[in-house]
Amino acid sequence: MNILFLTSRFPYPPNRGDRVRTFNFLKRLSLDHDIQLLSFIQSEEELRGLPALEPYCRVETVHLPRSRSYWNMLSRAGSALPFQTLYYESREMEHLIHTHTSNRRFDVVYIHLFRMAPFALALPGVPRILDLTDCISGELAASIPHRSWFLRRPLRMEADRIRRYETRVASGFDEVWTISEADRSEILRMAPGAPVHVVPNGVDESLYSADPSREGMRLGFLGNLSVPHNIDAARFLALEIMPRIRGAFADSQLELVGHGPTRMVRQLHGRNGTVVTGPVENLREWFESLAVFVSPLRFAAGVQNKILEAMAAGVPVVTTSHGNRGLAAGPEKEILVRDRPDDFAEAVISLLHDPAQAARLGQCGRSFVRDNFSWDAVAERVANLACPSIQRETVTSQDLVRNGDW
Repeated sequence: MNILFLTSRFPYPPNRGDRVRTFNFLKRLSLDHDIQLLSFIQSEEELRGLPALEPYCRVETVHLPRSRSYWNMLSRAGSALPFQTLYYESREMEHLIHTHTSNRRFDVVYIHLFRMAPFALALPGVPRILDLTDCISGELAASIPHRSWFLRRPLRMEADRIRRYETRVASGFDEVWTISEADRSEILRMAPGAPVHVVPNGVDESLYSADPSREGMRLGFLGNLSVPHNIDAARFLALEIMPRIRGAFADSQLELVGHGPTRMVRQLHGRNGTVVTGPVENLREWFESLAVFVSPLRFAAGVQNKILEAMAAGVPVVTTSHGNRGLAAGPEKEILVRDRPDDFAEAVISLLHDPAQAARLGQCGRSFVRDNFSWDAVAERVANLACPSIQRETVTSQDLVRNGDW
């Protein structure tokens, strides 16, 4: 099939959750299909990643500088559209999509995230997939108690806008994808009857052969250290959980690993045995050096790739109910789930005390990931579109105008 891919972020390097998903979808689907990718970039430097994508698809980009995106939001602040959607408004992208769909027949259009939905609503006669991935309105609402007081009201307003928009667009596409059953259930609660399907992420299969030592006192947290849920988790770890762990194991050390650590994260370096390293070159070797992977997320949506990767590498994982929400791993068997800082610290301490218990948990976690998460799932779902399906009433941009969403 000929597939048109529309993404708001350039899918390389795969150093954050949305890029991990789109890059690996491109890579897997290119084995069986011909793909045209149209993506925004914010700077010409992003095009350095072009050679990494060329084996999998043809690529064209639209340069959308932050200054224009900010103007989009400010000039239309009174719109009912979410700011995330206004941020990506672009006549250039509309024109590029129109040019491609006028000159070539596509069998499927894949749209990544609701912010790109407006570009596909006017495309007639072709199956359209909207990959919501997560229920973003739910994640944003859950984050509000943990954000600065002056941000809470605008974030609450944005969460309400996103919820209304997610509800509307979920019924306007031939298929809607989420990354987990928990997110599917939340979207269906808002839009009963919407054609929502779970298409999970996979992992780098080389991690299955990792051999963690489970010796020593090295704890690790991995993630994009510039996004709110990871910044909050890093601070929660370093300032509230690590003092309790170091009370039992004075030599324990926490490594915060990931791209783009903010000043707030960098300031944690040296606090309570915390080391901020930034990205690491060899993720498998890093996992092998850990005794326990810790991920005390207090708000999040979807499936956390960092937890999947740690489990695939056989590292025992301690997380929160938010971290396990999308995974649905078995508590006490495949993962340890604790929400209170005292309880979280005690779970880590128990694994440090008992390497045999840690080994059992790590192996069960690895088996769980191997059995339930694969990039092949996207190929199977796209193949399903070749089968006849029930015709659905579609939503257009004019419908959104009439309903006050445009």
